[in-house]
Formats: sequence, structure tokens, C-alpha cells
Amino acid sequence: MPGGTSDTHSDEHLLAAHLDGDLHAFSTLIRRHQERLWAVAYRTLNNPDDAADALQDALFNAHR
Repeated sequence: MPGGTSDTHSDEHLLAAHLDGDLHAFSTLIRRHQERLWAVAYRTLNNPDDAADALQDALFNAHR
């Protein structure tokens, strides 16, 4: 898709695009993996509020 990233791109492509300044690449990665990320955070912390906070912090740091 011109001017943006597509859900058909590999994770590696999306990460490279994000690092090159593509504003949509990171959100595409998050949408692709959000359920798995949530499951890991929840399994680890056994508390939905703590899992949400930890996941938000992790994603914020990953985005930077």
C-alpha cells in the first residue's frame, strides 16, 4: 500500500519501516501481536490491571 505499511509485510519489514520513521508500522505490529502480548503479561502477573500497565509501559519503551 503506497505511503504506508500493509498487514501483509513481515514483522522484520515492519520493524525496519518503524525504525525508518513509518508512523503506521509499529501500530501494525501491535495489532498483529496484541492478543499474545496480553496473554503473556496476564499469565506473568495474574492481574488484569497490572498486566495492562506492564504492557503499556513495555510498548511505550519499545516504540521509543
